[in-house]
Amino acid sequence: MSDDVRKSARQVKAEPLLEAYWLWLKTLDPTPGSKLAEAVAYALNQKPYLSAFLDHMQPHKVFAVELLWHVSGKNIAEKQSKL
Repeated sequence: MSDDVRKSARQVKAEPLLEAYWLWLKTLDPTPGSKLAEAVAYALNQKPYLSAFLDHMQPHKVFAVELLWHVSGKNIAEKQSKL
């Protein structure tokens, strides 16, 4: 697959997910000083770096990001099921 095809696929698949993620983060209202507040602030500060892969990511790094999303999603689902 060419770099342009990969880039297009990332933009079609990941860009809407990232936009939804940023909007969701902004809906959260964590208690100041809480771990959740720290996590939300950290995530929002990472926006330019995470968004950069839509245009400039090398294939092996895209795999790493996708793997991280999978693991993170699994961890979130496990934690929610325990609540």
